[in-house]
Amino acid sequence: MKLRIMNYELRKIRGFVASMSIAALCSASVMGCSESSTTAGVLTETESGQTATIDENGDKIVNVDGCSTSIPNSLRKNASLQDAEYGTELACISFNRDYAQARVKGSAVDTDGNPLKNTRVLLKRIEGDYDVGNGLSHETSVRETSTDNNGNFVFDDVVYKATYLNIDPIDESFERNEKGQAVVYIRYALMIGSENDSLASYSKLDLKNAERISDDDGKYLEIKPQEIRKTTNLEIQFNENDFSASDKVCLDFSNACHVLTEDELTAGSFLMENIPEGIYQNLCTYVTNAAGTSSEYTNAICKSLSTPVITKESSNSLSFVIPETALALLDSFSNKTLDKVLVQYSFDKDISVPILVNGNSISKSTFIESNGRENRYWAEINLNAQDTATYNIVDASDLGISSNIFVAQSSAQDTVIDKGHYERKNIGYSFKIKVDGSNENYESAFISVLDSISDEKKLTIGYEIGQCETDPKSICSRIYSGLDGSVTDTTIYGKAAILDGGEHIYSIAFVGVHLTIAVDGKIIRDTDLKVNDHFGSWINSSPIVIGDAKLRDFVVFKIDEGIKQERDNNWNRLKAWLIAFQELQK
Repeated sequence: MKLRIMNYELRKIRGFVASMSIAALCSASVMGCSESSTTAGVLTETESGQTATIDENGDKIVNVDGCSTSIPNSLRKNASLQDAEYGTELACISFNRDYAQARVKGSAVDTDGNPLKNTRVLLKRIEGDYDVGNGLSHETSVRETSTDNNGNFVFDDVVYKATYLNIDPIDESFERNEKGQAVVYIRYALMIGSENDSLASYSKLDLKNAERISDDDGKYLEIKPQEIRKTTNLEIQFNENDFSASDKVCLDFSNACHVLTEDELTAGSFLMENIPEGIYQNLCTYVTNAAGTSSEYTNAICKSLSTPVITKESSNSLSFVIPETALALLDSFSNKTLDKVLVQYSFDKDISVPILVNGNSISKSTFIESNGRENRYWAEINLNAQDTATYNIVDASDLGISSNIFVAQSSAQDTVIDKGHYERKNIGYSFKIKVDGSNENYESAFISVLDSISDEKKLTIGYEIGQCETDPKSICSRIYSGLDGSVTDTTIYGKAAILDGGEHIYSIAFVGVHLTIAVDGKIIRDTDLKVNDHFGSWINSSPIVIGDAKLRDFVVFKIDEGIKQERDNNWNRLKAWLIAFQELQK
């Protein structure tokens, strides 16, 4: 018997990092496991004989506890893959988990909105995020159906969520349900294509936020209508050392695939045909591995493309240059670039999740607010002294991109913001403020980020930004060093007379134990700090407290520690970054 064992990564588990398996769904006959290396079906409750409960959402809930029966009991609980002894079967780790299954329905239309009947539809499970740098690989499964005469399609019993009942992840960013249990949403790619693939669509589904609708057969998750368009043929560049001749390579998890020849491997390029509209960042191949005498599993091994393949049309473009005042600080560097500079832009609401694209620089847009017919966003761009940076705006609602922006609010006032999962160092805060200090007396700090590291010694670490005690028309920053029992350093950092009734931009950045403050495009303080070793990390769950002064365009962002490069003794690149960041907001 051949079992298709399907794994997905669950990130950090207490004490170890493990790859979580849903192979038990196969062994328990909850999920159909195809003998083919490209398809895997899902059996219904009746077909499998497995008991499933129906929850309030209409999902089938199947509980699984245990790996394949061939795994020794000694390896089933609280063991890491690194410690497992691989024998004749694939070792895995057992956890008690609930799998939620739902019907998934959608439709396919052409560019005029007409339904497409009898059209092939593929649903591919693409797991969690894959880490190309560490060579991690993830298994895939594919299901296939066709649209009906009305252009509609349906997949029954799609496993879209896993709830782990007996583990406690050490990663605080791990999503939890109302009971505090760890939850993972399983990601899928959806591909729809004509018979010869000259027309196709490719998208990554967000089943977590899919609308739940009822019909005569119960509840289902609805996918928005998929519009298929003419496909594209493009020359793809790749690293010849990443693949071998006869490898079948695909763009990400799409159905745009090609079998490499010896000549193409030598050339490091090939023509990929019938590419659906989309943005592709990886070239993947699929390898079937034997896991013993009675099972096998298929891995998707992906390598990053040097330049993303973008076949989506641009909706508009934006151009940026390094401001002269920032450029002057880069004169002594051979590398006159500024990376991940935050900029604001506004765009039509019709694009739900825009990204900015310039070559291999792709920036996620972080929503700020709606303003009339437009939405306003933050984005991160790379600037080069020699060139104007032109970024195309592309709709990429299904493209997962990380961002250095932790918090983005159009305004913040008299509120508490959770500290999130970032550190107190390598972080920046920025806001616009319009206050007349001669008429206003603010008892609370504008921003307060404090922790107590010793109640007995009354040691406090962190910082506050607010109205100066002795000069109400100025803003001051206090650093709580945590070095002794004194409440704060005796030095006031970054005093600026900007509470004059006009609007000003104030930004403060901490990189390691270095502090830089900018106001209205000028650096007003730049110094190293003498602080407790715990200064850079959160000790308790103290939040970011915003006082009663209104802060506009409030943003909290990460600054990479590598911004200070060799021979940059004066931190000029950080200064240039802050100046460019502020000048591009004016």
